[in-house]
Formats: sequence, C-alpha cells, structure tokens
Amino acid sequence: MLEMIDHHSDRAVYQQVADVVREQIASGELAAGAALPAFKTLALRYGVGIDVVKDAVVVLRNEGLLEVSRGRRARVRSVRAVEVIAAPPHARVSVRMPTPAERRELKIGEGIPVLIVRSDRAETIYAGDRSEVLLQGGP
Repeated sequence: MLEMIDHHSDRAVYQQVADVVREQIASGELAAGAALPAFKTLALRYGVGIDVVKDAVVVLRNEGLLEVSRGRRARVRSVRAVEVIAAPPHARVSVRMPTPAERRELKIGEGIPVLIVRSDRAETIYAGDRSEVLLQGGP
C-alpha cells in the first residue's frame, strides 16, 4: 500500500515521511517497543528512496520517539516515568547533548539530551527524556 507523500509539496519529503510515522506512533498503530519495518519496506510504502527514510528516522530519533542501534531496526521508544528533581535555590539549568560516557552511564539513546543542574555547590547531570527540574527561586 503506497501512503500519500506529496513530492510537489513545499514540505520536504523526509519530513512528510516523519510526519506519517509520528502519527502512527501517536495513534498507537506503532506501539512502544515495536520495530519499524525495514527501510526498504518503508521506502516502497512511501514511494521514496531509502535515504529519505533514513533522514526521517533521524528526525524521529532526535525527537526522542525512536531508538536506533547499529545493526538493528529502529524501535519506538518506551515511555519512561519522569523523575521530578527539586533544584536548590538559585540553581541554573542547561541542556546539551551527552558524551558517550554519559550516555552509557545514564542509559540513554542517541539524540536524547541531558539536563545539567548547577548550584554553588554542585553540578548534576540527568537524562533529559525522563527528568523534570522544579526550580525554587531565581537570580
């Protein structure tokens, strides 16, 4: 079955493919933990090249919707419980991409940022996909 991708649209084709897959995830058609079909299968389904499918998968991975590992098919990320961290008064919070060591330590996939909470006494790093910071006061 060929899905409707508009090759004449102002929206890039890979973004349209990402939109369709994102909607399948949101609707539950692609459930948490489910593997995406092979890139070749998706390319045929959407009438696009494999590189277009790869670009769409990168977008969805960067949004935290997919987990991608070399040699394995992309999978829909499971929703993890969110931990609320009470930041100390006057803490500063920033976001960045993790180092490989931080990804291993925090058990987060590619494309998932980390939250850095800094106070006068400490700097703590949290997985951005499952942490919320409660700020208690400001500068």
